[in-house]
Amino acid sequence: MSLEEQLTEVVRACLVRGEEIYRLSMADALKDAEKVVAEKLAAAEAMAEKAHADEICRYREERRRRQEALLAEANAWKQARYLREYVAACKTARGTAMPAGWAEWALSIADSLDPLIASGDTKNGVLQAAGPDTSRWALIHKTRCPLGAKNGSSEEAIVIPLS
Repeated sequence: MSLEEQLTEVVRACLVRGEEIYRLSMADALKDAEKVVAEKLAAAEAMAEKAHADEICRYREERRRRQEALLAEANAWKQARYLREYVAACKTARGTAMPAGWAEWALSIADSLDPLIASGDTKNGVLQAAGPDTSRWALIHKTRCPLGAKNGSSEEAIVIPLS
């Protein structure tokens, strides 16, 4: 083989090898790109699954909160009904021996607890509510249970009108 033929063969071999290297690098780049796409797809799917799980969690939490609110409302209604029954029993048992204004105060507490009425605020033992004539009044009670004393003594409620 002549020198020119050998040189042509070397150049051809270099070109073939260069083409092989180029194709291998393109295949590696394609594999890398496919890997990146697969990772991004997996991350997106994981985010979607987490978002779905979070949504289910929010739904369950909201349902639990609403259920607790419903039960609290039902319990408040039950307590209001219980207080009204207690006041009626006290009126029957004590009659006129009850402290002045106590029954009205106790019934206003029941009204403030009743979610079907909910007319007052009973924070810190002080009731403030709008009366039937829309005037404001407050009733402060000295003891937790003025009718509970067995020796006949009971503390009276103090009624303080508000301007």
